[in-house]
Amino acid sequence: MVGPHIPFFLPTVSRPRCVVAAVWIGLAITVAGWTPARGQEPVRADAAASEAAPAPAREGGGPRIAEGRPELFYLKGEDGRLVPVPGFRYRDFVELFRLKEGLPNAARPPAAVLELVTIKADLADAAESGAAAVSVECTVRQTEAGWAAVPLALDGLLLVAPPRHEGPGRMVVDPAPAGAGFRAWFESATVPAANARHMVTLDGRIAVDRSGDQETLRLDVPAATASAVEIRSPRRDPEVVVEPTAPDRRVTVAADAKGSVVRVAGLAGRVRLRIGGRGRPDEGTAAVPRAEVDSVVRIDGRAAFTDTRIVVENLPTSATSLRIALPAGTVLREVRPPAVLRSRAGAEERPIIEVDGVRNEAGAAVVELRCERPVDTSGARTFNAAGFAVEGVEAWRQRGRISLAIDGDWQADWTGSLRQIDPPAAARPAGFVAAFSYDDVGSATLDVRVRQRRSRVVVEPEYRYEVGAERIGFVASLQVATSGAPVPGIEVAIDPSWVIEEVGPAAVVEDGWTFEAGRLVIPFAQGLSGKARVEIRGGRQIDRDAERLDWILPVPGPQKTVTVGPAAVFIDAASDIELQPDGDETKGLFRQTAAAVPRAEGERATLAYRFDGSKGRFVAQRRFLPRRVDADVESVVDVDDRVIRVVETIRLDVLHVPLEFIELLVPDQAAGSLEVRQEKTLLDALDIVGEAATDGQRRFRALLARRLLGRGDVQVAYELPLSTLAAGSSVVIDVPFVQPADARIARQTVVVTSVKDLVAEVTAPGWKREPDSDAAQPRRAWLAARSQTGVPLAVTRRRAAAGGDVAVEAAWLRTAAFPDRREDVYTYALAGGAGSLPVTIPAALRAAASVTGAGTGLTVSLDGESLPLVPDDDGLITIELPPRAAAERSRWLLQIRAVVPWQRGPLARWTAMPTRVVLDPPLFADGVEQSRFYWEVDSPPDEYLIGAPRYWTVQQRWEWSRLGPDRVPVVDRQALANWVQAAGTADGAAAARDDADLPGRERRAVFSGVGRPGTARPWLVPAWFIVAVWSGATLAGGLAFVYWPAVRRTSIVLAVGGCAALATANFPDVAPLWALGAAPGLLLAICAWALRAAVEGGTRTPVVPVPAGMASASSLTRVAGSAPSLLVGPTVVGSSATAAGRGTR
Repeated sequence: MVGPHIPFFLPTVSRPRCVVAAVWIGLAITVAGWTPARGQEPVRADAAASEAAPAPAREGGGPRIAEGRPELFYLKGEDGRLVPVPGFRYRDFVELFRLKEGLPNAARPPAAVLELVTIKADLADAAESGAAAVSVECTVRQTEAGWAAVPLALDGLLLVAPPRHEGPGRMVVDPAPAGAGFRAWFESATVPAANARHMVTLDGRIAVDRSGDQETLRLDVPAATASAVEIRSPRRDPEVVVEPTAPDRRVTVAADAKGSVVRVAGLAGRVRLRIGGRGRPDEGTAAVPRAEVDSVVRIDGRAAFTDTRIVVENLPTSATSLRIALPAGTVLREVRPPAVLRSRAGAEERPIIEVDGVRNEAGAAVVELRCERPVDTSGARTFNAAGFAVEGVEAWRQRGRISLAIDGDWQADWTGSLRQIDPPAAARPAGFVAAFSYDDVGSATLDVRVRQRRSRVVVEPEYRYEVGAERIGFVASLQVATSGAPVPGIEVAIDPSWVIEEVGPAAVVEDGWTFEAGRLVIPFAQGLSGKARVEIRGGRQIDRDAERLDWILPVPGPQKTVTVGPAAVFIDAASDIELQPDGDETKGLFRQTAAAVPRAEGERATLAYRFDGSKGRFVAQRRFLPRRVDADVESVVDVDDRVIRVVETIRLDVLHVPLEFIELLVPDQAAGSLEVRQEKTLLDALDIVGEAATDGQRRFRALLARRLLGRGDVQVAYELPLSTLAAGSSVVIDVPFVQPADARIARQTVVVTSVKDLVAEVTAPGWKREPDSDAAQPRRAWLAARSQTGVPLAVTRRRAAAGGDVAVEAAWLRTAAFPDRREDVYTYALAGGAGSLPVTIPAALRAAASVTGAGTGLTVSLDGESLPLVPDDDGLITIELPPRAAAERSRWLLQIRAVVPWQRGPLARWTAMPTRVVLDPPLFADGVEQSRFYWEVDSPPDEYLIGAPRYWTVQQRWEWSRLGPDRVPVVDRQALANWVQAAGTADGAAAARDDADLPGRERRAVFSGVGRPGTARPWLVPAWFIVAVWSGATLAGGLAFVYWPAVRRTSIVLAVGGCAALATANFPDVAPLWALGAAPGLLLAICAWALRAAVEGGTRTPVVPVPAGMASASSLTRVAGSAPSLLVGPTVVGSSATAAGRGTR
C-alpha cells in the first residue's frame, strides 16, 4: 500500500525552520543558565560589596555596634486589633495551643541527662562514728544551651565539702524542691554538636546502722543510664544482701589488703545494703517480722475509698495483736474477719487502730481494712494515699503496692517518691489508672490531687438543603464526639427566619429543646460521653416568583467550649429548578465536587461546598426548567398466518418535570386492539377527541400508574390483519408504529419474527441491519437512521421443498473481476430438515469444472468441509444435508466457489473496452424458498458496474473523498460474512471457513434483494470510456450551443434539461457517475465559449444607424443593419462621397 504523496518542496521549507528553532532553543537555554532560578533571591552587587568590605570603624577607633532588633509578629487581640509579639516562634504557638486544649506536651529530648553515677563508701570507722565516708561522682551530658537541671537524689547524704565541677560553663547544687536529696544546675552558653559534658563530685557522710555482726547502709541512688556502688569493708569475706532484690543487679566481692571491696552495679532509687560476717548463725534473723501492704484506692469524686490487705510474717508467738497506723485524715470503716478491731487511738494526722486475733500457726497475720477519707475535688489540696504501717516492724522491712482507680468523670494527678509499675491485666481493678510500689514505708509518699475531668466537644456538621417551588427544606446532621466529663447539651446558632420542626433522635435528645432569638438549645437525655448523631429538621417559606435565594448557615456553639470541624454542605433543587450560585455574594463556602446522582432522580444537580469558618452565607439565582422527554422505541413485529402482532417498548427519559400521563399517536388500524401497560399494569387509554393529529392517526392519552421522573418503560401492544398468502407468493406490507407525542425519539429499532412458513424482511432503504451479537441465536433487528412512522415488510410464504423442508435463510453472492479471470463465491445459509438438496450449477460455472490449470476449477463445501461433487451434463449436483442431534431445526452453511477465465480476445484486453458480465447464480429446486440475498461485484478501481437489474436494491451511496465524489458501499465485507455465518451455523456444526478470504478488489458494488436473484447481465465499463462518451457528447452539445444560435433557443434548452432530469430520477445511482464523466467536456465547452467571447469582443466596430429618409451619395455605402459590413462609415448630411472620402483620409 502506497503512502500519501509528499511534495518535493516540503523538505526544503521545513529544514530551515528546524535549524532556526534549534538555534533559538540553544539561546534560551544559555540565557536561562545565566539568570537566577525562580524563587531564588538574586545577589545584589551592592550587597555583595558590603559583605566583602570590612565593617567601618567608628570615630573612637572600635567597630560600629549595630542594633539587634527582635523579630516582631502581630497577633489579633481580644478587641480584634493587632498586637506586636516579639520573638514569637512556631514552637511557642504549639506549646500554648496544647496548654489551652489540655493536650500533653510534645515529646522533646531532656536538656540534660545523667549518664553515669559512681558512689564510693568506706566503712573503716563506721563502728566508732556510726557513719561512712561517701564520694559521689556524676557524669552529665547537656543537650541544650542555657540552664538545665538534673535531680541527684542522694537523700541522707551530709556534704562535708563544696561540690566540685569539671566542664564548660557553671554549676550550682541546691536542695530538691520536695526536700529529698539534691538537684544540680548546669549552664552552658553554647552547646557544640557533640553536646557538653559535666563532671560533678560530692563528698560527704551517710549514716550506717550497726546491729550485731552487720552494717546496713541506706542509699538514695539517682536514676542514671549506668550506676556503680563501691563499698570498702574491713571484713575479709563479708556476706552482702541488697534490698529490694532485682535480677539485673550484679554484686562482686574482691579481697583487699585492709579487708574487701564490695561492688554493686545497676542500682536506682532507695536501696539497702547489708554487709555482715560469715560463720556465726544469726539466731534472731528468722524472728524478725516483715510486712507487705497491698492497697486499692478508688476515687468517686466525693471521697477516696481504700481497700487494704496487710500481710505480716515472722510474728513471735507472744504477738496477739497488731497496732496499725493509717494515713493522715483516713477514717476506718470496716475490719474484715477473722481480724477484730480492739481499739482506736492517735490523732487525725496519724490515726492508729489495734487489731486482735490475727496470727496463724505459721506465724503470719492477714488484716483486711476498708477506709475512707474526703477529697478536695477543686484540686487545691492533695492527700497521701500511702502510710499504712505496722508498729513494731522496722520501716525498711515494710513494703507495699498501691493501685489507683477512678469512678466517673474525674482525673487524678500525683507526685511523690514511689515508683510507678505496670501490673498485669488480671491485677488491675475496674477504672484502673496507675499502680505504684515502695520498699520503705518510712519514706513512701504518694500525694494525689483530684479534679473534675474537662469536657471536650467536637462537632462535625453536615447540612442538606432542598430547594422547592415555595419552600426550602433543611436537615442538619451533627456528629458530636465528647471526651472527659459528660456533656449536658449543645447549642446551635440558626437564623431566626427558619422554622425548626424536629430535633432528634429521641434516644439522644430530650424533648425540652428550645429555639429563641436564633439560639437552638438541645439538651441530651443524659450526659453524653462518647459519640452521637443529632439531626435537626426545619424549613422556611419562599415566594414562588422569587428569583434570588439568600440564607445564613447555622453554626454549633458556643465557640469557646466546642470545636467545630469543617462542615459538608449539600444543596439540592427540585428536578425542574436550576440554581446559579452567586460567587461574589456567597461567603465562607468553598465549592467541592459532589458525588454522581442516580439518573432515576431525573438528573438532579447537587451543589457541594465545604464550610470552615464561623460565618457562612449562600446566595443563588433560581429559575424553573420545562419538561423534556427523550424516548427510545423498540418494536417487536411478529408475523403470523393471519395477523401481525406488534409490541413496542417505549423507554422514556423524563427530565425536570415529572410525567403524569403519556400521549400516543396511534394509527387508525391499531386503535381497536391497543393496549398500554406500565410495569405490567394495564393503563386506561382514552381517545382525545378534537386534539390535532396527522391523517390516519389518533391521539390517545393514558394516565400512568406512577409518576415518571428519570427513566421508565411503557409497553404498547396492538394487532394488524394479514391476508392469507399462497405458497411461493410475496407481498410488501406497511406496518405503522405507535409513537409518543411531544417526545424526541433518539433511537428506533424493529425486531422481526415470523412463523415457520413465512419469511419477513425489512426492505426500506431507511433501515440498517443491526450488527449480530455474540449470542447463540442473534436476533433479526434493524435500526432506523431517523424517526420512522412505520416499516415496510416483505413477507414471503415458502413452498415445501421436494427433498425436505429446506429454505435459504441468507445468501451472499460475490463476483470478483480480474484482467484474466473471474472468481465467484456463493455462500448460502440453509435451514430445515435433513435430506437431499438438488442444486443446478449454471453453464459458466459448469464450464469451470472441466477446466484444468492453476487457479481454476469448481469446489463445493458444506460447513467448511469440501464435497467431491461433479455436475452432470445438465449441471445438477445433489448435496446431502446431515441432521443435527441437538437442533429442532437444522442449519448448514453451503459454499460454491468457481474460477473461470475470461473469454476475451487480445484486442479487447489491450483496449480495455466495456465487458458484459453474466451474473447467473446456482438454482435450487422450486420448493426451496429463498429469503434475502446480497450480491457483491468487485472490480478494478478504474471500472464501474452499470446495468444491474431494477428489482435489485442498491446498497451503496455517494460520498466525498479526496479526489471528489465516489460510490461507497453501505455495508462492509466483514458484516456480510458475519451475517451469513450466524444464519447458517447451528450448535454442533463445524466452523465454516471465513468467506472474506476472496482476493479483494479496490471497487465494490453491492446489491440486495428478496427471493431468487435471477440472472443479470450488467456491464463493466472503464472510466476512460465513460469520460470519452459523456464528455464527448457534452462537448459537442456545448460547441453547438456556442456556435449555432439556433440551438440556444428556449425550447431546445428546456427539452435537454428535462431529459437530464428524467434520466437522473430514473437512474439515481449512476447519475453522479454520468455527471463526473461529463465534467471534462463541460469544462472544454466553457473554455470554447470564453475564447469566442474574447475574440469577437476585440474586433467588433461600433455601427451608427442611418436615419430614415436619408440616402448616401456613394453606392458602396449601405444602411446599417443587423449584419456586419466590411465598409461602414458615418453619413453626414450635405456631403458628397468625394468629400466624405477626403475627410476620412
